[in-house]
Amino acid sequence: MSPSQRIAVAGGTGRIGLHIVESLLSLKSTVPSLHIIVLSRSVKPEKSDITFAGSSAPIIAVDYNDTSGIESILREHNIDTVISALFGDVEVFDVAQQNVLTAALNVPTIRRFSPSELSVDSETADSVTIYVKKRPILQRLREVKAARSGSGSGSGVHFEYTKFVTGVIMNYLASGNPKSSGEDAHGHMFAHKLVFDFENGTAEIPGDGQALLWTSRIQDMGEFIAHATQLDVWPEQMDLVGDVRSMNEIRDLAEEILGKKLQVTYISEETIQSKLDPSATPLAKIGLEGRLSFGRGEMKRSETYAGLKDVVKPVGLEEFLRMWWG
Repeated sequence: MSPSQRIAVAGGTGRIGLHIVESLLSLKSTVPSLHIIVLSRSVKPEKSDITFAGSSAPIIAVDYNDTSGIESILREHNIDTVISALFGDVEVFDVAQQNVLTAALNVPTIRRFSPSELSVDSETADSVTIYVKKRPILQRLREVKAARSGSGSGSGVHFEYTKFVTGVIMNYLASGNPKSSGEDAHGHMFAHKLVFDFENGTAEIPGDGQALLWTSRIQDMGEFIAHATQLDVWPEQMDLVGDVRSMNEIRDLAEEILGKKLQVTYISEETIQSKLDPSATPLAKIGLEGRLSFGRGEMKRSETYAGLKDVVKPVGLEEFLRMWWG
């Protein structure tokens, strides 16, 4: 197998997707043969491409319910690798992403596919409904890989997939920072206070605070995925670990950097469960289920760098917090 050369990023105009696309465009300075396209539900007349680091990638409108239309675009551009950065409600994973894979499997040049993980490991996060919905495509990818790798498969194209497991987005922990350039801390992400509200000196920690929180900076995630496309072989999982420490350890670190004690409330599982009612918005539901997952210790850590450890050096949490709160 050889490195990816012609890459389609589904959902590449989204917040996480933009970081992946920009990192791929940066990579073109050293791998000028890269061809990148961005699949999006719509294209604004004033924004027909993404330009970054002197290179650009066209944005192509697709209907994710139209597998033949997606297939036609992938064929036209001779795509060999599809990276999904799709995110949204349950239908995105039940329908849209599955349709992208169906289309990709009909294109003879495609030999790599990465589903939209880009967070905690969906196969350990039992408490988060939307992550559980990510599991069927992983099973399907395993079956496709086995079928195409078997003797007499007749496909002619060896098939690989990987899931990028990157933990929680570290940038959220800069929300509300006092720096004059504070908005730069978020990259393309929005400000979102997760567990810790350093601006107001408070924290609502699920459980007893001993469970681990695995975090990675969004900019490092984009760079990691871009460089992973240039590996000769894709393992079935690649993990980016910016930092892993317990929520109590994060509290202690933050107090040392801020120079003050945080007002901490430890939230029981029963309290979190009581807020999970049918009236909760989808975003609120993800947040509450995420807290359940954190408190239950579902964030299992591994380090499958696949040879990238010397190429991508992620920012650790202490360095990140000192940058924005020190």
